[in-house]
Amino acid sequence: MSNPSDSTPQGRDAAFNDPAMRGLGGGPMEPLKLKQPAGLRLLFMTEMWERFSYYGMKALLTLFLVTVVAVSALKPGVYKNTLEIIETHKESEAKDAKSFEVVTPRAYKILAGGVKDDGALAAPAPFVRREVDGKQTVSPVTDTVKPKLIVQRLKKVPNPEAADKSAGDKWVVDESDTGAEIVLTPEAGGAKDEGARFANDATRFRLTNPGSKTVSVTIQMHREGDESATYFTINDSPTIVTGEVKPQAEMKADDKPFDVSIDTNRAQSGRNWTKSRAGTLMAWYTGLVYLTPILGGLLADRFLGTHRCLLIGGAIIALGHFVLMADSLPTLYGGLCLVIIGTGFFKSNVSTMVGELYQEGDKRRDAGFTIFYMGINLGAFIGPLICGWLRVNYGWSFAFGAAGFGMVLGLIQYCLGRPKHLRGIGLPPSDKASLASKLLVDKPMTFEEKQRIAVIFIMAFFVIFFWVAFEQASGSMVYFCNERTDRALPGFLAFLVGGSATGAPSFWPTEWLNSVNPLMILCLAPIFASIWVRLAAQGKEPSTPAKFAIGLITLGLGFLFMVGGSFASDGGTKVSPIWLFAAFFLHTCAELCLSPVGLSMVTKLAPVKLASMLMGVWFVANFFANFIAAKLSGSVDEIAKTGFLGIPGYAGFFSIFVLAPCAAGFVLIFMVPMLKRMMHGKS
Repeated sequence: MSNPSDSTPQGRDAAFNDPAMRGLGGGPMEPLKLKQPAGLRLLFMTEMWERFSYYGMKALLTLFLVTVVAVSALKPGVYKNTLEIIETHKESEAKDAKSFEVVTPRAYKILAGGVKDDGALAAPAPFVRREVDGKQTVSPVTDTVKPKLIVQRLKKVPNPEAADKSAGDKWVVDESDTGAEIVLTPEAGGAKDEGARFANDATRFRLTNPGSKTVSVTIQMHREGDESATYFTINDSPTIVTGEVKPQAEMKADDKPFDVSIDTNRAQSGRNWTKSRAGTLMAWYTGLVYLTPILGGLLADRFLGTHRCLLIGGAIIALGHFVLMADSLPTLYGGLCLVIIGTGFFKSNVSTMVGELYQEGDKRRDAGFTIFYMGINLGAFIGPLICGWLRVNYGWSFAFGAAGFGMVLGLIQYCLGRPKHLRGIGLPPSDKASLASKLLVDKPMTFEEKQRIAVIFIMAFFVIFFWVAFEQASGSMVYFCNERTDRALPGFLAFLVGGSATGAPSFWPTEWLNSVNPLMILCLAPIFASIWVRLAAQGKEPSTPAKFAIGLITLGLGFLFMVGGSFASDGGTKVSPIWLFAAFFLHTCAELCLSPVGLSMVTKLAPVKLASMLMGVWFVANFFANFIAAKLSGSVDEIAKTGFLGIPGYAGFFSIFVLAPCAAGFVLIFMVPMLKRMMHGKS
């Protein structure tokens, strides 16, 4: 907005160079209206380092909670697990017939530290019949409840047809297997960097269906409650594997047999939780980091100002990550609590400070928030890469510590740059309030302001559907990547993760998946920012509600790739990461239509006296969304086991996120005209 009292070029230059005017967004110079304020760069870097710490640690936490115990770390003693191969049967062909499970158990015994076996090998395990809920066992087993599948142990033998004998081994049925316990005993001469090696620490079974109907099967390590430990993965899954075994008569020549691989963990130990238990913790953690900002916003609006809240929050966040370095259950909970509290002080206030850079009606606001959003995603891109690499090469503690160090760097550069670039921004109310602004705070809200606030709440409701689906990226999609995706690196790229001393394939860390979406944001955000500015100049820019609807529908379509990848991975097949990357591409386009635009919308619609509080309210929607998303991710195995709308396995689970966002998006399309009227020219 130009100054009517001084329209000369010299007067405009003086106004632009005045620090107070520069702090408010660059002054009235019309020719420079596309140039962003210098303070945006400083807040960009501050948010980048905070997001580095948050997303780096979050990528670690998802895997840390479910990773099984490493056998190489066990103290001397005898440890036991029981593998269960579970088929679901019905008592008869009648529709109302009761269902039950037939379980083929296989016992594993680990002799750690050179201890002697505590008994003779067990006899072949009997079949077990139990109710579907798993609580009631019926015995003895009769001929009518035996499994329909044949379970055979495999052994590895050289393949004479292979040119490279070391790589040409194949798995064949071990005819000498008696079904007795599988005993793991230490082997001498294991490479130090691989951890201890055990005989039988990698076993494989083949499931064959001699019948005429497809049989659904679930394979899991039996747990006596959530606290019991497991030491094995099943087809790389720390919890359960589900699938269907086709009749042998229907198998084609190029069909792969249904093989199940049971492997010990020789890397770092995790918490060894079930996905359900991990999902509950992630639900509260990821939810509360979006709920506490409303309290931080209130403290900033009423007492501290956004600047002080940002400093307090950053310091507490860094401390929380350093506490997580001590690998224990109390420090896990304590560190996460500190990160939650610190994020409450930090998150809503840094976004509010970006809004303070712009005057009322400044056309650069949406583009500025999109650029700021690039800072969020630059940190989210770097964090999982560095933390994942440190986890693979140095362990969990160093990786968690790196997340805290990133937050410290963010605070240092903020404190150094603030006096020059953010003077007058983020001060406490008592310091920045003039008589006019005090009157503004005490002035009752108008009808238009109330309607605009109502729009914030309505859009917050729809954004829940978006983030419930989108946040599967750090939950169920991580599990899919870890368990069903081929992560092998070509030999010439093995150096990225430290290489392999044995010549075995190197795998990129699962944490790196969390960097795919931020990388795409960095590539696409400038394009979207330019599109919004150009469309605005032509008067064709979609309204904020319309952008939200586009984002929701695009997100749902992205999950079609996850459904396709799930079907392709049935039976234990490792699929190409292209399925995940294609889904992330559409998810990124959807995010750029919604998330930065949403932050900008709140700063435009919220009355000045409630700006930080309503930004906190906006993040409350993320609380509900992240809580629901994490609970659903924790239930992925249960939903995959039962299916959804008749769609089995992981494909059924991901179908939920095709339908829900698309349905919400189409509903929102019909509400766009009403919402535009309620925004009163700020759409």
